Amino acid sequence: MGPDLSEPVIDGQTGASAAQTDAALFEAARALVPGAQAAFAERLTQEDAYWYSTRRDQRRLPVLRVGFADPAGTWVHIDPTTGEVLGRSDRSRRLYRWLFSAIHAWDLPIFRGSDLARQIVIWVLSTAGLVLSVSGVVVGWRHLKLKAGIRPSRPIRKFRANRKARTS
Repeated sequence: MGPDLSEPVIDGQTGASAAQTDAALFEAARALVPGAQAAFAERLTQEDAYWYSTRRDQRRLPVLRVGFADPAGTWVHIDPTTGEVLGRSDRSRRLYRWLFSAIHAWDLPIFRGSDLARQIVIWVLSTAGLVLSVSGVVVGWRHLKLKAGIRPSRPIRKFRANRKARTS
């Protein structure tokens, strides 16, 4: 079995973290998903749609990403300085990222680096949703009142009569 990537590698003489090459870490990462071939290995130097910081979760960069050709489509993120496994995701977790996180948090790549633009879009869409909801309640309430036989108030009846007279 390969080296354990959950613990940093320490230089035995100095006690400092031992620097490892990307190739050595990619090779060692193969032991994390037994029986699966590494499908790709890359070094991320900037955030992307799957490895990005939020207010609650600050992601380290650079990071090594190793993808495996296993049934789950596992990806592992490794700190190249310490060799620590920073994250692990599979196909379902990446799908969840788009079906839930992107829709509810609006953490889309287009808004990366501009939290103000993201907040403005959220406020505009929330306001539009509120207006649509309130107008639906008003229309529904009026419809239910008519079904129940409750007549509209006199100013509304007068308005409808004037409008009907103009169109006739």
